[in-house]
Amino acid sequence: MGFATVMAADVAAIYTTDEFATPATHTALSGAATSLAVLLSDGLGNEMPGADDLGQAAEIRLQAADVTTVAVGETVTIGTTVWEVSHAVKSLDALEWICQVSRQ
Repeated sequence: MGFATVMAADVAAIYTTDEFATPATHTALSGAATSLAVLLSDGLGNEMPGADDLGQAAEIRLQAADVTTVAVGETVTIGTTVWEVSHAVKSLDALEWICQVSRQ
């Protein structure tokens, strides 16, 4: 088993909801929705969030195996919270999408 295969298996293990991931729905600009697991780091740069937390910044990571592309303006919904993608880049190993998002 090669290194790339082992690394892909490790990333897949992190994205199980039994470990670190959270169930979510990614909605593309076309309206197509995909259920998947994501890693959420919220509260980034929010020393003074608004009373309703609208505009709150966060980083969401999606497994590239679940979503082939992520574009600005698409959304990720976790529970009842909708996050809008403002920037997305594929990780260097091409196994994840790293997205800067804001709460809508």
